[in-house]
Amino acid sequence: MENDVAVSLFQGPPIPRLDVRTCLAAQNRRVLMALARANGWPFDTARPKAAAVEALARVAESPARLPAVCAGLTPELQIALRALLDAGGQMSRGDFVYRFGELRPYRPWRADSPAAPWETPISPAEVLFYRALIFPLNLGTAERPQPAIVLPLEYLAPLSDLLSLPPVSPPPPLS
Repeated sequence: MENDVAVSLFQGPPIPRLDVRTCLAAQNRRVLMALARANGWPFDTARPKAAAVEALARVAESPARLPAVCAGLTPELQIALRALLDAGGQMSRGDFVYRFGELRPYRPWRADSPAAPWETPISPAEVLFYRALIFPLNLGTAERPQPAIVLPLEYLAPLSDLLSLPPVSPPPPLS
């Protein structure tokens, strides 16, 4: 990786490269715990968030994980991942949701929200999110949000190989 940051389209600090740790760190603790439960990963609620992110990132980056996850992907899920790969690993959330379905907020305390949405996903987007393959992030600023769906940088080349696609270069920021 040449740089640790990408150029922001907005004034303000540059956007960090979107590796798996950055993607996980952008999620709240409740979502981190849901991702761990959905994938059968250990999650210690007594740990600080930074330690939880590091532990989950180590599991998510495991060399055997992506081939195992990709082996069970339906054609519909592969198409969604290919679309993200074709877009350089980032797509506006609106475009992704329009093509691949809603990603419901994780709110297990609400009666109208499932306690374990990964058990009854409503869309390819939700399946891929709870498998910790894609992550919803704000690539803009608080004043000018830019909601996006992101594949972590570490996943780009392996997913290209696993889905039999030419490798992609790291993405530029969304415009």
